Amino acid sequence: MLEGLDSNSNKADKLVNVLQTTLDAHTNPDAYLQEVCSALKEKGQKQIVDVVNELEHALFISTMQSIDSSSASVPTNKPEDTPASNRIQGRLEKWLKEGKVELKVTRINMHGAPGAGKTCSLHLLLNEPPPASTDSTPIACRAVQATKISIDDKNKWERVEIKDLLNQLASHLAEAPASSDDVSDCSDKLLLEEPPKKKPTDIEVMKEISNALETGKFQKLSTNWVYFIDSGGQQAYRELLPLFTRAAALNIITIDLTKGLDEKCKFQYHIDQHMYPIDTDLKYSNRDIICSTISSEAMLNPIEIPYVSDMPDHPHYFILGTRKELVTDEKLKEMNESLREYRANDKVMKQNERQGSIIFPVNTLLPAGSKEREEASVELCTAISNCAVEMRIELPIRLLTFEISLQREAKKKERSFLTKEEAIQIGKSLRLDESDIDEALRYLHNVTIILYYHEVLPNIIFVDPKPILDILSHLIAITCVDRTKLHLLANPPPSPDEMNNLRNFGLFNKDIFRIIGKQIFLHSNFKTSHMIKLLRHLHIIAKVENRKEGDYFFPCALPSYDKLNPASKVVRPLLIAWEIHNRGTTTLAIPQGLFPLTIVHLLEKKDKVDFCPVGKGFYRCHDAMSLRIYKEYTIDIINRYTHIEIRFYDCKEFCPQIRELVTDAIKEAAKISMLMMIIFLH
Repeated sequence: MLEGLDSNSNKADKLVNVLQTTLDAHTNPDAYLQEVCSALKEKGQKQIVDVVNELEHALFISTMQSIDSSSASVPTNKPEDTPASNRIQGRLEKWLKEGKVELKVTRINMHGAPGAGKTCSLHLLLNEPPPASTDSTPIACRAVQATKISIDDKNKWERVEIKDLLNQLASHLAEAPASSDDVSDCSDKLLLEEPPKKKPTDIEVMKEISNALETGKFQKLSTNWVYFIDSGGQQAYRELLPLFTRAAALNIITIDLTKGLDEKCKFQYHIDQHMYPIDTDLKYSNRDIICSTISSEAMLNPIEIPYVSDMPDHPHYFILGTRKELVTDEKLKEMNESLREYRANDKVMKQNERQGSIIFPVNTLLPAGSKEREEASVELCTAISNCAVEMRIELPIRLLTFEISLQREAKKKERSFLTKEEAIQIGKSLRLDESDIDEALRYLHNVTIILYYHEVLPNIIFVDPKPILDILSHLIAITCVDRTKLHLLANPPPSPDEMNNLRNFGLFNKDIFRIIGKQIFLHSNFKTSHMIKLLRHLHIIAKVENRKEGDYFFPCALPSYDKLNPASKVVRPLLIAWEIHNRGTTTLAIPQGLFPLTIVHLLEKKDKVDFCPVGKGFYRCHDAMSLRIYKEYTIDIINRYTHIEIRFYDCKEFCPQIRELVTDAIKEAAKISMLMMIIFLH
């Protein structure tokens, strides 16, 4: 891939050399080269277009760098020793004065059991055909960005791609009035001598945006956006989901109406149109998932973002029932009555306040293109829009253009990430200096789908986080599927020993990433060691010492416990439950993701905590773990889903130290701010 880019760059240089004589004689060489590029691209041949794209990109960067150098001597009022918080605030204020977009943003997370219809519901919301494939969704998909539109007074949402964003910005720019200020000569060089008759290229649009910011042409742009995060419903996936998604204003909890509220969900994994049951004692019903989602999301603190107004104080919940065509009105009424406990919760949206109905029933498999599907889509969009949970963000046009440029460059390079150096070069084209880039990336990490873990991976920007989520998803999935299908997740498949170590002990070596994440590791700037560093930073895995089965422990790869041994009759178990104050809700479930994080935090206390031997009487499961404390005591820590239970089988007088050790790990896992209060019962 890199060789191809170098080749295009060399060909672009040769093209310039061929035209050098004409360029030397031309009064405006840059404009002439743009005309040549336009003429060549009209030929439409892919090789020509690739070369010209490379030349256009070089032209744009060169032009903007010349502007940077011409304005480098302009004094600034920015103090040298400003604290980081004031520094980014000052930069945001400066960028906002240049031009801003007022975003009305609704963040939506999709929850539900496997096969409940989350992905099908998303397609219905966008009035797109039902998905052709039924393969399992990974931990989370790349956020779908949509925009709200109104046609014939009907609410509709349409998927938005990079090109659509550029066109929207270009259209707004074209409508903006000309500035009364004189435009400098160097800015004039950014414009073509004659307006192009054809649609402008991405480079031209970004160039015009940058020029408009410099000349004061850009007015405020207002638009409505919706971010959807679709997620996998498998139990282990649900535990990892909170680590990769922001707190959402609206959580759509999808339930299959044909399953009932208290029927335990059959967890399974779909791949290549085949279903593989997950061998586990089923603990989650539709009611459990509703309760777990509401309690977990309610514990998340909202993101603190500058220049945000109308931020909802609490997450809200929308219960969506799929396969309504297969249940009677009487059955639906019965299910609504069974959820009457949520009628008093003003965070749970009501379908009909007077009738007390909570579930919004839909048929997600209506035929594509049919009038019935369009009407169902409009009805669902309207119901969600009426939840009124949008927040308003004032985003500098310069940063929005920077985000679009990052996405465009990653797509061009066929990569899911960019390096810091690549981001710096892109920033230069938008007059962001190197010191601006880090602050800009941190801001985009909070308000967009871009992930930037500057503490541990300062040189990597994940423009599309899907590949790293796929790696984790596959690491879990290979423990579930038949060996005949392993090659679809890992090629070549892991050895029997590797599979046994992962499935039974939760242990692996980093080399396994090379077979389940080949695509992302093709580039030398992202290695398996980077993935390990990220997972350790997020406390998803723990480093272990002197284990022949592997160097890293991943609790989410382990199976669930089947049954529990009798508790000690001498020492009563310690129970830990949660309460949320000042939010009108009392939680009765463990926050998603907290249990495996607690186990990892405990194992990171290497001088105090270690594994127990694997054998009869000890647990090595993702929801129950036996641990050796201070080398002589044993505890069982069990996720009861309404509380955490800690069993201690040794000296009763040592209970206070055990309690302190475990609760400290829980506080670290939750970063304390996620939990409003911990109630201890002994």
